[in-house]
Amino acid sequence: MPAPRELPARAAFRISVDDQSETEVVPALAGAFRSFGGVLPDNQRIVFASTERNGLDFDIYIRDLESDEQRMLYEGEFAFWPRSISPDGKSLLMTQAVGSIGTITTLFRVFQRYPVPCQLDV
Repeated sequence: MPAPRELPARAAFRISVDDQSETEVVPALAGAFRSFGGVLPDNQRIVFASTERNGLDFDIYIRDLESDEQRMLYEGEFAFWPRSISPDGKSLLMTQAVGSIGTITTLFRVFQRYPVPCQLDV
């Protein structure tokens, strides 16, 4: 049986509007996949999903771009992704892949630390 393939590390960058500068905001971490969720209204914090905890499950993180402080908001299981941040920055819409055809949508109160199921009219 072949050895597992080592995946390349990926970093996240902030690029200026005029494309004249870029700043690394989330350093690369070997084996970690990341999915960008958005910028909070204060333009100082970002939300993203990452497999950095165990290389398999996507957790939701918030990172301060000025201080580089990062904390896990939600410990996920399998494929959790941030999709949208509310205009007031207090809620995050997340989706979780379930099998090959299902998706669970969850509304997460960012500063209250508990997910709230969200009913959507489709």
